[in-house]
Amino acid sequence: MNSSQRYVVTDGFCATNLNDSLVALVIENGKYYSFAKTGKTILQLLENPLSFDDLVAQLAATYNVTEEKCSAETAQFLLSVEAAGLIKRLP
Repeated sequence: MNSSQRYVVTDGFCATNLNDSLVALVIENGKYYSFAKTGKTILQLLENPLSFDDLVAQLAATYNVTEEKCSAETAQFLLSVEAAGLIKRLP
């Protein structure tokens, strides 16, 4: 994954907090998703544009994991939420 690539959440969904989770509804297709702590944190961080490297650094510090482990798991997560229409890449 390109370390300088920037991501941001899209306008195409609405979300609400439910207990410790975030529930998101994609307006275009009516699908909904539920995210636990880490997924919720990532989507909240991406409310403002953020590079992949900066996102990984913040997550690694928050969850006290290595940036290497965090990078691999974050890359997978970003690919899945991008495919779902919840985030987009910025030029």
